[in-house]
Amino acid sequence: MDLIDKLFFNQVLVFCLFEEELVWLKELAADLDRELTGKGITGVHRQVLKHCVLCMMEIELSDSLLRLREAYPDKLPALPEAMSEEGFQETERYTLEFFQGMVLAAASLSHQSDTQLVIEITNALLEKYREAPATVRFRLVDRMFAFEFMPAPIDCFTWLAKMGVLDSSKHPGVGLKSRYQPEFLQRLALMCEFDLHRDHNWRTARLDVLASSGLHVIAKETPQESRDLLLQQEIKRMEVLSKPELNHRIPGVDLGELENPASIQRFFTHLNTYALRFRFFQGSLASWTGMMCGGGVEILHRLQDRKRPIYADEFNEGSLTQLISEGMSARGFEITARTIYERHRDFKETVLAMITTYYQLLLFQGVAPPPNIIDMTHHGLALRFDRFKPKLRRPPRQRA
Repeated sequence: MDLIDKLFFNQVLVFCLFEEELVWLKELAADLDRELTGKGITGVHRQVLKHCVLCMMEIELSDSLLRLREAYPDKLPALPEAMSEEGFQETERYTLEFFQGMVLAAASLSHQSDTQLVIEITNALLEKYREAPATVRFRLVDRMFAFEFMPAPIDCFTWLAKMGVLDSSKHPGVGLKSRYQPEFLQRLALMCEFDLHRDHNWRTARLDVLASSGLHVIAKETPQESRDLLLQQEIKRMEVLSKPELNHRIPGVDLGELENPASIQRFFTHLNTYALRFRFFQGSLASWTGMMCGGGVEILHRLQDRKRPIYADEFNEGSLTQLISEGMSARGFEITARTIYERHRDFKETVLAMITTYYQLLLFQGVAPPPNIIDMTHHGLALRFDRFKPKLRRPPRQRA
């Protein structure tokens, strides 16, 4: 569910809030496809190369953490006395180069990728995208995945249910129909691997575990649920650091086994050992499909040229909620247009409000921090997710 939450978050961010950024993502997708097609790259090798180039670009296009001082001049702690700014930046550069080496090594050893070709395509594209907004450059891999695979959250839910990873009594995997293509699963698995590399690099580079966790500065008014989750994250990291069999090993997945339930269940069991996320939507498994449908309505509403009604009660044919309901039915999910309409209102008051705040903070900062550290904006905002709640609604009137 952490993975689905991440996909849902990026889907909403990209298609509900990005404007200028969408132009950059569209151009990058076209530039990447032109480079790969010109070199005759096809099949799974094409997806591996595309993913690796995006990883290398995300690392190379990031800004120094010191840039955050421009946005928060009085908030950031001072550097240690023995370290100059130049020394700090050299350390950052070394860490990022090591991170790039991890990406290339994994691509070569696990997926037989041509690392020289990855570097060649990356260098061909870098200069153009140095001028891209920080909101594009930061977490570029995640944003591009959302842009290329718009139905990613519901497709991922379908896949995990069919593989037996999600045990949903309301939507059992045996009754669901897959509408995704092989390249979706390939890129999704590669993105999960990259997150593991990102987490490994962050975990092993931290000098002061307590200070970097945020546990020592949590305000008293922070909800207990958020405190508990932050503590769970640190317990997981400490457990991994203290066990050589975990700390010196990064789980991978065979891209030829993505429809094999045993292989996928094993991979997600390993994934759960390392990762824990503050979810933007913290509802039950049964409530997730309704919230994703609510988000889908808002995305269609913002993207359409000819404005269709969202919901029209008795005359709902052709509305956005009806369109989403029919699309879900084609995938094996049964959810009424009326239910989707109600979840759409909840979505706007909770998840969309949170992600809008997140986006506004990114715009204010104007910085793309290094990709080998946690998303500090998400992390900080997550501690106050309890402030975003749907309004109480009157029950619908009963017809005579």
